[in-house]
Amino acid sequence: MLKNKHITVALLVAPCLALISYFAVDYLVSQPAQRAEKGQSYVLVEKPNCRYLSGLCELKNGDVSLTLSATKTPQSKLFLRVESKVALDGIVLALVEPIVNEVSKVKDITAPETMASTNASNKSWSIEVPYPKPGQRLRVAASAAGTHYYGEASTVFIDMNP
Repeated sequence: MLKNKHITVALLVAPCLALISYFAVDYLVSQPAQRAEKGQSYVLVEKPNCRYLSGLCELKNGDVSLTLSATKTPQSKLFLRVESKVALDGIVLALVEPIVNEVSKVKDITAPETMASTNASNKSWSIEVPYPKPGQRLRVAASAAGTHYYGEASTVFIDMNP
């Protein structure tokens, strides 16, 4: 089979053509990245590490990236730390239970709490909260240079054994 030069050339050319077409379609069809506009709101996307007991969770949209980490405190509470790649104006978060039915969109919401900045550059924030119940999610809202970012993350990355 490999003695036939047409088959050999086809085996070498086909993967190259597949790669070229993959990138060409992406270039022709994809939307170009746009700058965030002041006063607008944008969704933070939950990264896959939030779904595993890793101790870290990342929410991201373009240049704005929030890395959440959690540690236990001696008072049976949870110390949440948020590291940002850009300076933030402020962050609030709340623990919520996921949507149960269409009538009541959210079953249980704790009051949003404002996080405190831990450095002068406003890139590190922290707060102490009660342990989340199994299944609860973290809702986060942040503001950077007049632009608002919001997202929701699973609490699976947190060790739930106080």
